Amino acid sequence: MSYISTDAAVKEPRFGHAWRTAGGMVCAAVYLSQAGRAFVNFDSPVDARAVAAECIKAAEAMERLEAESTALPAEGEAGDG
Repeated sequence: MSYISTDAAVKEPRFGHAWRTAGGMVCAAVYLSQAGRAFVNFDSPVDARAVAAECIKAAEAMERLEAESTALPAEGEAGDG
């Protein structure tokens, strides 16, 4: 079962390791902060790719909002209308 375990802020995310369980299942871990404090444990490459795709969507949405924010007048500035 893929799961998330966290009690820490995201800091220096990195691939941890991959392994094969005694039952033959292949797993991998991605650390989101200090090793062991916050990580995503995958038991399926499909799950890992799905999470990666959604993270990319989140980053793109954030970038769009940032771009919209820079196009707006600063607080207190008058607009055209």
